[in-house]
Amino acid sequence: MVEAEPQTSTNTDAAIPLIDGRESRWFQNGYFWRVSGVVALIGMLLFSGLMVFWHTVEGSREDEQTVRRLVVDVTHRSADIQQWYETAIQTVNMSILHPAVQDFRSSPGEATAYFQTLAAEVPRFSQLRIVSPSGMEALRVDARGGDIIVIPDEGLQDKSGRYYVEAAKSLRPGQIYVSKLDLNVENGEIEVPHRPTTRIVAPILANNQEVSGYLIVNLDMVTPLNAYGVAPGGVMRTELIDHEGYWLAGAEDDRNWGFMLEHNASVKQSDPELWQRIAAVDHQGGFEFDGKIYEVETISVSQMLNAISSDDVHAASTRFHLVGSAPAYQPWAGNIAIKTVFVAFMVML
Repeated sequence: MVEAEPQTSTNTDAAIPLIDGRESRWFQNGYFWRVSGVVALIGMLLFSGLMVFWHTVEGSREDEQTVRRLVVDVTHRSADIQQWYETAIQTVNMSILHPAVQDFRSSPGEATAYFQTLAAEVPRFSQLRIVSPSGMEALRVDARGGDIIVIPDEGLQDKSGRYYVEAAKSLRPGQIYVSKLDLNVENGEIEVPHRPTTRIVAPILANNQEVSGYLIVNLDMVTPLNAYGVAPGGVMRTELIDHEGYWLAGAEDDRNWGFMLEHNASVKQSDPELWQRIAAVDHQGGFEFDGKIYEVETISVSQMLNAISSDDVHAASTRFHLVGSAPAYQPWAGNIAIKTVFVAFMVML
């Protein structure tokens, strides 16, 4: 009898049971991810808080430095303007007493020679002239780019219609009139290239103590105004604005001299709220407006002129506004690395 061989079990369909108590891998652990998520969230919140704090401190520091630079710039420009006028007033006070000027009718050649010497010594004068009571120029010397030119009789002009000659007629001996700062006009046309000019006028007394004419000195303002606008290599802008809100220097897109040119642009017209803030500054002050920091110094023209002259000075302009401005600190401007990291964290949130 043949015995049956024992059969080996080859049942592959039976499932191998999991071993009880076997630990899952770390990335399969839900608790790990919950804890990691909380830690990451806290870390990102702390990072965001530190970034906000850092930018707040940095912004305050940067804005304080901007204000200091603006104050220094505006103060220096104010001193420059006052010094520019001071020299001119003192020269007129001296010239009005010079014998050559007082005797211009009898000795016009001596008066002309004196003006030539004065023009060479004080290059900020573009014209020195004497106008008769009727408004006709009696003699005149021009200074242009280092050249001193004596205007012949046939080149003399009738200035009776100019506002500063009309104002001169009301002056008493010892008084001085300072015109507004505007563009020079020759033969009824605005001079090109533009020449910003202030005229200083004083009556000339004859021997009988009657007014024989008026000394009129043109103060050339090209030099002190050329530096206005955006500082080279920077973002700071300096503007000079008159009491009516018109730009005299430093405006964007060449909007200066709106009251004389056809565009008629002014701060008052283009941005009334900004003009109100500028005009409200009585002496010196600053404010932030529309993303910019402003520093303003208001110059009372009458006070300035009377402070530099013992004579009775009458001014056509009431005040100048020196305005310095620069962009306020922008938290995310310029630092690409920090912005990239911060954006990445915000995306992960």
